[in-house]
Amino acid sequence: MVSNANSSRTYATPMLLVVTEVYRQQLCLYENKKQSISDRIVSLNQPHIRPIVRG
Repeated sequence: MVSNANSSRTYATPMLLVVTEVYRQQLCLYENKKQSISDRIVSLNQPHIRPIVRG
């Protein structure tokens, strides 16, 4: 049972960091009335993926 708790903690810690960063980015967009932000995270499961630049 102990190994299961450690494995979920190992998964949860990086995910918590990603969710915290997404929240910070969304709050920045809302407070500054912006439409975009550089290096925005678009996937919680793959935080290294960035949006496609168009135009």
